[in-house]
Amino acid sequence: MAKLPIDEAVRRFSTNEERFDTFANGDEAEQWQDADGRSRPSIRKFLADVASLSPDAITLLQEAIAKKVGEGIASADRAEVAAAAAKSVLPVKYTKATKAELDAVTGTTGDMAFVTDTQANGGGYYRYGTTAWVYTGQGELANKASKTDVAAIAQDVLDLRNIAAPGDSVVIVAAQNGPALVTLKDGTTRGNFVPDDVQGLVTKLAELSAPEPPEVAKPSDSIVLVEAANGPALTMRQDGVLRGTFLAEDILGLGDTGGGGGGEGAAVEFADPDNVGEAWNSIKTTDAGGEVFRYLSTQWGGNVWGFEKRGTVTLAQTQNPALGIVSFGGGSSGVIRALPDDFPYHVVNETLLAPKDGLAATAQAVAHLTGERAIYRGLPTVVALSQVLASTVEADALPGAPARTALIQRIAAAKAALAPWGKELFIDRIALALLEGAPATPKATADLHYAAVANGLRMEVAEAAGQAPLPMVVVSQSAGTRTDGTSEVILAEGELDFAHFSLAFVIAGPRYPYPLEPGTAATLTAQSALLLSELEAIAVSERLARRPWYGPCIDAQCSIAGRVITAPFTALSNLILRDPANHGFTVAGVTNGATIESVAVSGTSVLITMTAEPLGELTVHYAWGQTGDRGDGFTANRGSLTDQWSQASRLVSGATHYRHARSGRAPVVR
Repeated sequence: MAKLPIDEAVRRFSTNEERFDTFANGDEAEQWQDADGRSRPSIRKFLADVASLSPDAITLLQEAIAKKVGEGIASADRAEVAAAAAKSVLPVKYTKATKAELDAVTGTTGDMAFVTDTQANGGGYYRYGTTAWVYTGQGELANKASKTDVAAIAQDVLDLRNIAAPGDSVVIVAAQNGPALVTLKDGTTRGNFVPDDVQGLVTKLAELSAPEPPEVAKPSDSIVLVEAANGPALTMRQDGVLRGTFLAEDILGLGDTGGGGGGEGAAVEFADPDNVGEAWNSIKTTDAGGEVFRYLSTQWGGNVWGFEKRGTVTLAQTQNPALGIVSFGGGSSGVIRALPDDFPYHVVNETLLAPKDGLAATAQAVAHLTGERAIYRGLPTVVALSQVLASTVEADALPGAPARTALIQRIAAAKAALAPWGKELFIDRIALALLEGAPATPKATADLHYAAVANGLRMEVAEAAGQAPLPMVVVSQSAGTRTDGTSEVILAEGELDFAHFSLAFVIAGPRYPYPLEPGTAATLTAQSALLLSELEAIAVSERLARRPWYGPCIDAQCSIAGRVITAPFTALSNLILRDPANHGFTVAGVTNGATIESVAVSGTSVLITMTAEPLGELTVHYAWGQTGDRGDGFTANRGSLTDQWSQASRLVSGATHYRHARSGRAPVVR
C-alpha cells in the first residue's frame, strides 16, 4: 500500500477515532457510518434495542444464536485459514524454504527475507546487514487474519442484529419456577429466587416461603440483602449506598491483641511505627502480606499523609494498582536531573525503595505526580525503572540483548515486590531512545528498527507486569550533535506516530530547542533533560485523556510560485515563528545561487521568499541537515516554529513549554 501524505493520514485517523467514539460513547439515538456507508448503532443503542425485544423476538434470537453456534466451527476454520494466509503479511524480497538456502543469497542492506522452515530450524524473518542475513523475529503480524477472511466471521455476528422489534421486557434467565433474571423495558434488571437457592442464610421474609415470589422492592425503599442471626448483615439504603454490620471475629486476620484500643473484642493493636516524625492513629495488623503498620504523619513535606510500613519499607498509602514508567536506551536517559521534589514515598524502584537517581523514568514519574497534585488528584505509587544504554546501536535493543533482558527482569521483580502490599503493577508508558550510536542508519532502516523494538518490547513489558493492555511508547525526536544534524534517524523518529499509529507512539517533541552540556557533543544539560521529561509526561497525559498531541509536521511536499516557496504543515493550531532570525529553514538543491530572503507564517503554512526564483531539484529542510558549531550551546539543527500551545513548567521556575515543530524535509513540486 502506498504511503499516504501526512495530512491525509491524519484525516483518516481522525475519522476512525470519531467513528469509534460514537460507537463506544454515543447515546441511544446516535449512529455511525462504516467504510461502506451503512449506518451502524452505538453500543448504548444496540443494548437498548436488545433490552426491549418482544418475547417472540427473543425466541427467534435464541434460535438464530443456536444456529450461529452450530456454525462456529466453520467460522473458526475460516479464522485459521486467515491466520495462515497472513504468514507473509510483512513485505519480503526473498522467500526460502531453509536458512541454508537464504545464506546462499547475497542481498542489499535493508532487504527483508522469510524462511518458511520451523522456528527451531531457523524459520522466520531476516534482514540483510552489511555482510550477512540477521534474524529479526517471527513477525507479530503473522497471527493476524486478512480483512477478506475476517469479513465472513464478522457477518456471522451482524446477521444476529435487528431480528426482533424493540418494545418489551427481556427474560435473561428462565427457570422452572418462572423468569429468574429479567431486564425490564425501562432498563432495570430484576431477579426472582426462592430460599433454597440462597445457601447459608437465615430466612428473612415469610413471604419467601410462599408459592408466589414477592413483589420487587420499589426504588424508594431500603432493601435488606443479607439477614444474619444478629440482624441485617448487608443492606442497600434508598439512596443506593450499601451498609454492612459485622462482628470483629467475622473479619479474617484480626484478633484480640489486647492493644491500646482494647477491651473485650478489640481487633487491632495500636503500636509505635518507629517512623521519622510524629504519628497518629497508628494501627498494627497482620494480613496476607504479613505484619503492617498504618498511620498518619507529617514526616514528608509537612503535610498529613497516610503511610504504610512493612518491615523496613515505608510507602504512602495509595490505591491499587501501582503505575509503572519505564525508560530504555540513550538520548537524555542517563542525564542526572536535579528534582525539586523526589516524592520518596510514592516513587520507587523494583525493590520498593526511592530510586533518588534523577534519571529519565524517575524524572517523568515526578513530573506526572506533580501534575496530578496540581489538579488535586490522588497520587499513585509509581515504579520508575531507567535502563540506561548510552550510544545505542541496533543490536543493543534486539530480543535477548543483555540490557533488554535486565529490564524485563526488573519489571518482574517489581511485580513480585508489590504483591505483599496488595498491589498490581500497570506500566502505561515506555520512554524509548535508540540508535544514538549509529547516526548513519538510513531512514527506512531506523523506522523498521524502532517499530520492531517497540512492538516486541511492549509485549514483553506487559507480560512481565502481568497486564493485558500494552503500554504507550514515548519518543523525543533527537537533534544530532553540535556540529552535525544530517542523521536520517532524526527523520524516522519524527514520523513514528503517523507511520505506526497502531504501536501507540507518542512523539513528545524535538530536542533541538534545549541547550547542551558544555564540552559535550550532544548531552543535554540537567535542566534541559528535566524540562524534556516534563514535556514527555504532559504529552502522555494528553493522549491518555484522549486528546491529540503532536507538534507541527511538514507535509509531504511543498509548492513554488516565482520566488515564494510554500511549505504546508500539519498542526493542531496556527503556527507561530517565535524568532524570525532563527527560523530553522534551508532550501537544498538550488543551482542558481538563490538564497532565503525571509520567512513568514500564514495559518498552518510557512512562506519562504527567495532572493531570486530558485532553479534545480529543490528540497525544504526544517531543523534538519544543518552542520557546524555556532558556539551558542545548541545543536547544529535549530528552529523557532511552534503552534499556539504553551504551558508554564511546574518543575523549573520561569520556564515555559512550547510545542515545537518536528525536524523534517519535503521536496518542492513545481
